[in-house]
Amino acid sequence: MIDLTSKEEALKHIQHIKNTFGNDLEEPLKIYKSDYRLEMRYLNNLIYLIDTSTLDMKIDDFLKGDEKESERKGKE
Repeated sequence: MIDLTSKEEALKHIQHIKNTFGNDLEEPLKIYKSDYRLEMRYLNNLIYLIDTSTLDMKIDDFLKGDEKESERKGKE
């Protein structure tokens, strides 16, 4: 932990964190989706990964299947 004594010192440390680690402090949580991968990152650290390439099914196909399942259950 750093005890800051001035605004300039605080700004210097924040800039160092942003430049060194490439973290987006405005949007710390990011989700990336491709055809077969869904990644969730928090401060640029991978916290969740789903890879459906071994099943040969695209992420969108799973999402569409889930929507159809929800609609079917809603009608019952």
